[in-house]
Amino acid sequence: MVRPGVLAAIFMGLSSANALAGQASATFQVGITIGGGPRSVQAAAPVKTYTWGAALISVNRAGFGEPQRLEKSDTLYWFRAKRKGGTFRVAVSVASGKVIKILPG
Repeated sequence: MVRPGVLAAIFMGLSSANALAGQASATFQVGITIGGGPRSVQAAAPVKTYTWGAALISVNRAGFGEPQRLEKSDTLYWFRAKRKGGTFRVAVSVASGKVIKILPG
């Protein structure tokens, strides 16, 4: 048996009533939480970068002499240096401090 209050609610919800634009409005919000425990945020590890001076040491350790600074990009330091009578362009990684490229010139 259906209760009279439930029936009344159903009939009221189904009754036809004209609603013009701007006369009806509604809001609806939903929220959900999963886990509920304390949140931990880990900071990103700092990016390691080498300085011009550290890059210069790498050039010297690679057997080059008289290094001169040329230019810096986002990833490389460029030097002009001498080794075994020749002149070379030497690229050193900003991130690792290692000699990456050796070009004539």
